[in-house]
Amino acid sequence: MKKTVYIILTILSLIIFPFGILLLDYNLILLGILLLLSGNLLFALTNRRYIIFSLFNICMFIFLISRPFVSMIRGDEWWILGSESSVFRTLVSLYISLLFMFIGASFFDKISLKKSRSVDVHIRTEKVDRIFINKLQQISMIIFYISIVASFMEGLEKIIFMQTHTYTQYYTSYQTSQNTLVKGFIQLMKPSLCIFLATMPVKKKAIIPLLLFAISTLPQLFVGMRSPSMLAFMFIFSYFCLRDFHRSEENEKWIGKIEKTVIIAMIPILIGFSYGYNYWRTGRAVDLFEGNLVTNFLYQQGNSFDVLVKGFDVLDLLPIKSLPGYMLGPIYDNIVHNTLIGRVLFGTVSINNQSLEALALGHDMKAHLSYMLMGNNYLQGAGVGVVHILEVVHDIGWIGLIIYNILLGLGMVKMVDWFGKYAKNNSWIISTLVIYALLQLFYTPRSDAIYMIAPVFSPYFWICVIICFLFGKINVGKEKGNLIDSKKYN
Repeated sequence: MKKTVYIILTILSLIIFPFGILLLDYNLILLGILLLLSGNLLFALTNRRYIIFSLFNICMFIFLISRPFVSMIRGDEWWILGSESSVFRTLVSLYISLLFMFIGASFFDKISLKKSRSVDVHIRTEKVDRIFINKLQQISMIIFYISIVASFMEGLEKIIFMQTHTYTQYYTSYQTSQNTLVKGFIQLMKPSLCIFLATMPVKKKAIIPLLLFAISTLPQLFVGMRSPSMLAFMFIFSYFCLRDFHRSEENEKWIGKIEKTVIIAMIPILIGFSYGYNYWRTGRAVDLFEGNLVTNFLYQQGNSFDVLVKGFDVLDLLPIKSLPGYMLGPIYDNIVHNTLIGRVLFGTVSINNQSLEALALGHDMKAHLSYMLMGNNYLQGAGVGVVHILEVVHDIGWIGLIIYNILLGLGMVKMVDWFGKYAKNNSWIISTLVIYALLQLFYTPRSDAIYMIAPVFSPYFWICVIICFLFGKINVGKEKGNLIDSKKYN
């Protein structure tokens, strides 16, 4: 039944969308997009392997489609936001993204040689493998607990700073006073957490680190950043889903009655919080009677649609025209400008956010787009962000957007299978990469095109991987030697 309905919705969208273009009826074009999105979500319900694909489509709706949708049901002329050309390109880019993500995800089912099967990830066939995974889990947990303390120290510093400053001043004048060691451990927090989770700890062991990780994002709320907390909750939910999917019948449930109750209870709480948070950040009183709470929430969250429209208006005027481009730009800037090794090798200087250096030397579309749309207000802490679609179209064109979304849809399905497959084979590094990608994947619709994998290019990630690996191997050698000695004397 679900398969029939999503096929019907997809076919209807393929008819209505081009028909709306021929008639220049923006509401009809948007209806075609909404039908396609609904088809994608129903498709995701046909198999639990599509949970990541489902969550990403929901984020696409909230960040990029909800604002024109709410405006349409209010009867507003939402398309007068920008030029006719930019609105048209925005709607076409959204439709292409949703359609080819679906093609990528469904195509994987066709080429798959066999269905992904749940595996008992706790069974280890070799004694040495069990020892290594246990040691890996121990050292990654120790590093995480040290780094979370460092993170709380910096978080407290930010809260104190905000007592006498505005959140826009935070972006232009905040400098941490923490020493190099503390700052280093802060960078190890996420990698160590992902390595720990990749070792498949039992739920009782995983709960505290995950809660601490969520709590560590709360200071960001005081500086006007809601996304780290939201991403943390989505990451925890998606990890629970992956673990529940890849469990055998005799293993504990990761999403039981308690977890389902918490999830249902949290939805209205998060909607209400997000709605009120926008008012608090701008210094306005919360008006609970200003229209419908849900539609107001969706309209507020959908501001990236405005960025997409206005971005298409100035896309050809952006300064970066050659490699590394905007897609690879943040990685290039981080390696060449914002690491000590890069500055020594290339003779560069560090780039601070919301600065003239970011505009003159950087390859970050957020900076250039914000300055082009907001002028000097950008240097005062204001900004518009970016949308991944803009980076892709600017760097590799419309054909590139098609390829990007096919790979994205394909990757979101394969991530679920890789997670279980490589956990079974003790290939913890692959599972770590999958989990790390999940940390930032769901913010991609309102961020950089490769936002989900950019942290992997950080030297701190690989430093953490090497430390954990070496510690695990050294201790495996010791325990293996003890096993041999015990057998010798028995």
